[in-house]
Amino acid sequence: MRFFRKKTDYQKQLEDLERSKKELISVNEKNLELAVNDINSTREFYEKMRNHGIRRFDNFLNLCLISSITNTDISILTQNIRLAKHRFEKLLFARMLAMIIIEYLKDINDLLGFKLIGELNSNNYKEFVPIIKDLNSKYASVRKKHETLLNNIRNNVSAHKTKEALNLVQYIYNIDTDEIFQIGLEIMQINIQLTNEGTNLMYKMIAEAEENKKNSH
Repeated sequence: MRFFRKKTDYQKQLEDLERSKKELISVNEKNLELAVNDINSTREFYEKMRNHGIRRFDNFLNLCLISSITNTDISILTQNIRLAKHRFEKLLFARMLAMIIIEYLKDINDLLGFKLIGELNSNNYKEFVPIIKDLNSKYASVRKKHETLLNNIRNNVSAHKTKEALNLVQYIYNIDTDEIFQIGLEIMQINIQLTNEGTNLMYKMIAEAEENKKNSH
C-alpha cells in the first residue's frame, strides 16, 4: 500500500513539473511575441526617422535595436536551457548563450559610450547621460566578473572550437549550464532597465516632435 502511495506521489510530482513547463513555455511565447513586436516597432520608427532625413538620434536607435535583438536571443536560449531534457541539449544552448553574451558585452561598451553621450548632450537630453553611464558600469561589472569564463567557452567550444577532440569533450562537459543561465538573467535584468530608459527617451522624442509640429502651423 505504501509503495503505491509513493508511486502516486511521484506521478503527481511529474504531472506538476510538466504543467509548470507548459506554463513557462506559454509565458515565454507571449514574451517572445512582445519582444519581436518591440523590435519591429523600433525598426519602423528608425526607418521613418531616416526617411525624413533625421539622423540626430542614430546612435540611440541603433542601441535600442541591438539590445532588443540580443535580449530576445538571450531570452530564447535561457528558456531552452531550463526546458531541455537532455544534458547535451543544455550544454549546446549554454555554449550559444555564452558566445552571444560575451560578444554583446564587448559591443555594449562602445554603444553606450562617447558617441551616444555626445548625441544626448547635443540634443539637450542631458538628463539621460548619468543613467546611460550607470548602465554602462553595470554591464562592465558583469563583464569583469565573467569575461574569463565566457571567453574560454567562446574560444574553445563555440566560435573557435579546439581541434583536439579529447580537450573539446572535456571543455563541453565542464560547462556549468546553471552558471551560464544565471549570467543570462543578469544581462536580461540590465537590458530591462535599458529598455525602460530607452522608452522614456523615445516618449520625449515623440512629445518634442508633436510640439514642433503644432508650432509650425
